[in-house]
Amino acid sequence: MNRIELGICLDDAINKQSNGRILLPQEGANHLYVFITLTQSNGEGKEQELELRCIVARKLNPSVHNVIAIGSNTQGNSVFDLYHFYIPNLTEEFIENATQIQEEFEYFKNSKMSSSSDFRHNKFEIFGINPKN
Repeated sequence: MNRIELGICLDDAINKQSNGRILLPQEGANHLYVFITLTQSNGEGKEQELELRCIVARKLNPSVHNVIAIGSNTQGNSVFDLYHFYIPNLTEEFIENATQIQEEFEYFKNSKMSSSSDFRHNKFEIFGINPKN
């Protein structure tokens, strides 16, 4: 996925103030993205929430080993938290713990998992780029 598509997906998550979103891996990729919007209510525990959401996302997507987490501020500031988790193996213990986290915090319980193609209809003009030229 190119950085423009990633930016459009992140921008959509920010604009919709998504609690959490998984951006599914592209075909052949060994990574996925997790986005959360940082607000006043989750500002204190944002690092832990990002980590826990990444654990659940990894459990839900057994074909990837790398989870990239991006937390962004909705207050108009360009503040981002970035994390990378490399989780090569899913043990029974990991799956049990991830399931417990998902049930306790309801992370990605009823979420729609997106792929970058879901956002390709968006215009690149928001980044000052016109791909038709």
